[in-house]
Amino acid sequence: EMKQHVYDDVKKAFYKYGGMSGDNTAETNAYYDKIHSYVKSLDLSTRRAAPWTLSRLHLEIAGRATQAVKEKDPTWTAGQPVSHEILDEVFAGDTIFQDSVNALYSKGSIVPSLGFVTALYATSVPAAKAFAKVFAEISALFARTLVIPLRI
Repeated sequence: EMKQHVYDDVKKAFYKYGGMSGDNTAETNAYYDKIHSYVKSLDLSTRRAAPWTLSRLHLEIAGRATQAVKEKDPTWTAGQPVSHEILDEVFAGDTIFQDSVNALYSKGSIVPSLGFVTALYATSVPAAKAFAKVFAEISALFARTLVIPLRI
């Protein structure tokens, strides 16, 4: 699943590279190749926003992980090694992921004109399941128009 792929990439960046992307071209290519293959498998109405949404999710998760690491070690800066004990605590459970999806939604960064985004949100946050049908209906309205952010 792509959301797990994004989460795992952020997690790996913290464990291996201190929160940076690293300089391993093969790892970077493998990450984006998987996303690219996934995007190509989507129907045209979903294809446009999927990589953008995954990118926003990646940034949000990384930002929240950075904040959590700095709360535990105020002297840490990006690129420095992080204690595995701290990282194990930061990445325990799915709180960072859930909070990241919620933040994207509240910022209006979730684009409702695509079923991909609706599915991502609906499967990530239990309370959002009630909104999934409404988003699906909105998606149908916007499917043939430009992709625009929705602020609720």
